[in-house]
Amino acid sequence: YDKALESYSFALNFAPLAVPILLDRAAINLEMGNTDRAYTDYCLVLDEDKQNKEALLMRAYIYVLRRDYPAARIDYNRLLELDPQNYSGRLGLATLEQKEREMKHEDLALVDLEEAIRLKPSSADAYLLRGNIYLTQKKKALAKTDFEKAISLGIPPADLHEQLKQCK
Repeated sequence: YDKALESYSFALNFAPLAVPILLDRAAINLEMGNTDRAYTDYCLVLDEDKQNKEALLMRAYIYVLRRDYPAARIDYNRLLELDPQNYSGRLGLATLEQKEREMKHEDLALVDLEEAIRLKPSSADAYLLRGNIYLTQKKKALAKTDFEKAISLGIPPADLHEQLKQCK
């Protein structure tokens, strides 16, 4: 990773606003846990290309990591304006809604998760998130159904043992 970062940084000395290079460097920085550096690169990309879906998605993800939920919502909404069928954007927005649970946004999260499942019915993560929301709403039968679906899509049963126990 270090050599790749060095190469990308060197290339940016010659082409400081090359979007593909900035995106690659940002991805490596994010992989290495350098979220501040990744954030800076994603912002530079969006300065050059305000409609770059990858940069919007990843910057929103960084905002969620930072617990800057209003900023994350802006980027997710912008991404979904550009691409209403974007599965990752829908799932990210649903995840954000779940994180803002204290603000009682579960119903909005459920709407986004329904759309995410419609777009990609094979997503174990979407069923897992929806099951957790149902569990917090005391809708145990619905939660159990979603957890069982997540297991059938590849989530290890041991990972959901506690949630399934709460569904009884």
